[in-house]
Amino acid sequence: MSASPPLVLDFTRPAKEVLLAQINHDNATAITPDQIRLGYVGALPATDASGCNTTVYVSAAQGADFEGAGYFNYDRIDIGTVPGARATLFQLGSERKLSGLLPAINARFSLNLTCTDIIDVTLPVFAAGGTRGIMLAIAPRAVLWYGSVALTVTR
Repeated sequence: MSASPPLVLDFTRPAKEVLLAQINHDNATAITPDQIRLGYVGALPATDASGCNTTVYVSAAQGADFEGAGYFNYDRIDIGTVPGARATLFQLGSERKLSGLLPAINARFSLNLTCTDIIDVTLPVFAAGGTRGIMLAIAPRAVLWYGSVALTVTR
């Protein structure tokens, strides 16, 4: 029996599609996004027998060519590992909330973060020419990510 090819995920795609690619790879299936519904997403304890850090409840959508529901264990990714050597300095314009920076963050890091993936905070107010540190914190129920990453904003 030959080993399956390595999984390469495209994080510029919506979170549901990325997770589904992982489910299909791990289970040799060809399920499409319209065939499933995602439910509860939660952290697993470090001692979980699966060795994974997250569980998600997946159920067949009405009209899918299969039925049933169950939990799928997988690993969310620590957002703090994403920047690598890429710059974490972002220029502020008229953004007042962290979600206003998502287009720039997504473009810089080749992601598809949405408002539901993050804890959306008000950005600090400071004078032009100033610089401040902020944290991009991931929401507890985000499908693909966990943790936080330090960013720097300037005006």
